[in-house]
Amino acid sequence: MIKTFRNRYFLILDLLVLPLVVYLYFILRLEDTDIGQYAPACLLLSALSITVIPLLFFLSGIYARYWPFASGDDLLAHAIALTGGVGLVCILGWIIMILVAIPLPPRSFPVVYGLLALLATSGPRALLRIYTSRRSRSAHSAASIHVLIMGAG
Repeated sequence: MIKTFRNRYFLILDLLVLPLVVYLYFILRLEDTDIGQYAPACLLLSALSITVIPLLFFLSGIYARYWPFASGDDLLAHAIALTGGVGLVCILGWIIMILVAIPLPPRSFPVVYGLLALLATSGPRALLRIYTSRRSRSAHSAASIHVLIMGAG
């Protein structure tokens, strides 16, 4: 099914998912799809998310990794880069919101957004790794021939 899965697809997926995760945070926190006074904060944090986090992923080599054969260390590097990105987005966002007088989001934003972003960005990478592992395992088992060797001793 999947012949090659390039890292540019992960970049595109990250650019699509990160703003949705910001909006999902506000929906979960406010328990309503109308985020009202937090709309400017949502737009600002979304814009910062799609610029800062992919840039940190690029600088830390996340987009240079070959995810079909990734290890736990690769996912750990991804989580560390994402945590730094979320921290940077929050710091820059808070500074800009205070300077421009935009209402600040709830204080739970860094934690909940960080967890949602980790799930949304590492999930597809981990699923690709699992899919590749399962596919190669089934290909090897279908082509193998069971043999019994007796004697030699």
